Amino acid sequence: MKSLLDKNISLPLQIALWLLAFYVAWYVVPRGYEKLIDIPGTIEFFAKLGFPAFLAYVVGALEISGPIAMLIPRLSFYGAMPVMVIMLV
Repeated sequence: MKSLLDKNISLPLQIALWLLAFYVAWYVVPRGYEKLIDIPGTIEFFAKLGFPAFLAYVVGALEISGPIAMLIPRLSFYGAMPVMVIMLV
């Protein structure tokens, strides 16, 4: 598994990956924060979608911690996977 600091990745690709990680963090972290701040509204929205209430907490926490982990080279893969799943669902 390659990290953003891997010596085999070209510099332009490293820069592009960092910019993408920063953009995702800039976009997703505030959405997670909003979910946790307005938890009753989030639980209501999840209920309308047919998801259990506890997932509101899980998704909010993962939307905050996932992008932050993406900015740490050794954790970037593990931060990106939950964010990808959340965005696909």
